Parts: sequence; structure tokens; C-alpha cells
Amino acid sequence: NNKTKSTVKTAEKALVQAIQNKAANVTDLLKQYMSKSMKAAQKGALKVQTSARKIARLSTRVSSLSN
Repeated sequence: NNKTKSTVKTAEKALVQAIQNKAANVTDLLKQYMSKSMKAAQKGALKVQTSARKIARLSTRVSSLSN
């Protein structure tokens, strides 16, 4: 569980950093984060609602960059 949580946190940090820098590969990083986060929720390392909430918030931030 600790390794799973760690990979999710690392992916989240990379995504937030890319959003702040307005990087071009933000959508790819969002897809990777979504995958890792939902897998962690399926394993029980994270709660499903927590994962969904974070994905929704980060997706909103990514979509606001494209506008």
C-alpha cells in the first residue's frame, strides 16, 4: 500500500508542477495520474471517493489551461 500511495503522490506532484508551468504534456500526465489513482483505489490503498475528487479537481485545472 505504501508503494502504491507513493506512486500516486509522485504522479500528482508531477501533474501539478506541469500545470503550474503550463507544460504541453499536461493531458498525458493527467491520464497517467488517473490510471494510477484509480488502480490504487481498486486495491484499497485510497478511498474511491478521494481518488475521484482529486481527479475531478485536477481535470478542471487542466481544462482551464486549454481555454
